[in-house]
Amino acid sequence: MNCFVCGSTGLRELTLTAGQTGRPISIKECLECGYQRNAAVRTLADAIRIQGHFELEVPTSRPKPTWFSRDAILARRIGALSAKSQGRILDIGCNSGAFLSTFKANWEREGVELSNKLSSVARERLPGCKIHSLPFEALDLESGSFDIVTSFAVIEHVYDPRRFVLEAFRILKPGGLLVLMTGDRGSEMARRYGDDWPLYLSPDHVSYFNADSVLSLVRSAGFEISRVEWRYLNRGYTSTISRVFEKLTDLVSLTRPRIHDACYVYGVKT
Repeated sequence: MNCFVCGSTGLRELTLTAGQTGRPISIKECLECGYQRNAAVRTLADAIRIQGHFELEVPTSRPKPTWFSRDAILARRIGALSAKSQGRILDIGCNSGAFLSTFKANWEREGVELSNKLSSVARERLPGCKIHSLPFEALDLESGSFDIVTSFAVIEHVYDPRRFVLEAFRILKPGGLLVLMTGDRGSEMARRYGDDWPLYLSPDHVSYFNADSVLSLVRSAGFEISRVEWRYLNRGYTSTISRVFEKLTDLVSLTRPRIHDACYVYGVKT
């Protein structure tokens, strides 16, 4: 197998022990770019099979995000970087449509969501918006037709991340903005967790990126990197202290390189 990011044949095999259950994870790591891959995922069918639990989740229709939500903060950042007040945006893995709802109706909003339950919530929240229920790579969207493409915590689930990013490049207009978020296993937070890092614990992940490998992936597709930032990875904590800490890191932009483990990469189609 070649690296799915840089194409290198220089790979080594690792075995991690994830969590208190002691579940072993067999990983192939690229010695060139640092990309890691779940060695059990050998085919597209394997990658699809391990995502099955998303269909079992029961979504709840959350209230519209307020100005201080992460969705709203990211939307403001994206609006500033794209320098557009209207246009066409696609959110891949749009979940219940919370992020898309931060963009006003003068934007032509589209989403991709494979979970039938979640896509139903998104359609209810965003009447008139197109929510696609096919894999992004299978949609055959028009080339050069979007101003912004976003994808948060999705690329680690797809079989071929390079094809995914190349397809995003194809459908963006010249000067269009891609925003990807994935976990950075090279961050200080991820190193503290070690084998118990949440992205290792989740059995549905195909890829494990570090910042270097995801930046290499985005650049190799033809994008120019305009910004990289790190935020606190949402772990679903319910304590007030945890929620306040997470909110403060967003509000004051505590995005020092490689401290927190949610890495956001902003790439411009040149």
